[in-house]
Amino acid sequence: MALNETQRIVLVEIGTAPGSNAFSIAKKIGREQSGINKVCGALLRQGLISATEKTNIKGAPVKELKLTLIGFALVADILYTSHSGFEDDPFPPGHDAKLISLLNSNQDLHEGIRIFSDFFLSALKRYDETKPQGEKLERSRYSNYAFRPMALALKKSVGGYEFFTKYRPAELGPAELEYDAHIHLYRDLFFKMWEHTRVCEMFTSVGEASWESEYFQRKTVPEFKKSEGVSEILMDLKSREYYCNQLKALKSLL
Repeated sequence: MALNETQRIVLVEIGTAPGSNAFSIAKKIGREQSGINKVCGALLRQGLISATEKTNIKGAPVKELKLTLIGFALVADILYTSHSGFEDDPFPPGHDAKLISLLNSNQDLHEGIRIFSDFFLSALKRYDETKPQGEKLERSRYSNYAFRPMALALKKSVGGYEFFTKYRPAELGPAELEYDAHIHLYRDLFFKMWEHTRVCEMFTSVGEASWESEYFQRKTVPEFKKSEGVSEILMDLKSREYYCNQLKALKSLL
């Protein structure tokens, strides 16, 4: 990723701490504010954050910092890939609190973030109430698995950022990727959540629907159906149907 370590730390702080500004970030991570100001300036130029003029409790002007959609994709990827894996690589204790804060603080960026946030919070609540599979699946591992659809749905945006920053003309920045990220998140999140339910079905009793599958059908599909991205999802479905028919035709030749 084309960010240095300090930029990554600051970007995560902006994404997971509502109302962040350079002063609060500097104080929290123990750095000089002048240095954090420079870091924030670089993130602004790269199109990863936005700044809004506000006043603090003393009436002094401050710039409230917030992620752009590309910035959100990078923070989600940072939080996920730094600890991702299967059962041998669970999230550290309390890591899901950062994910919850990231989702809750950035729902205004995209409808898909709100839709997924509802699923993620419901999944963790259900785990706490029922502890599926007894003690075999630790909560930190379950939260890793539950967040995976969002992480996978953002891969194209993260990859686009990395490619763009490596090969882009000097006068352009990652903000140019915002539109594509907006469209991709509708399509990719819908199908990644659906694929997630298909995998969950493998661990349920024969003839029974998994909780995830029921949630997807009862809540997720209706939310996407009334979203701005429903036309994009339907176009992708048509493409998948065409490809499926082509595969059937190919199979008939064997």
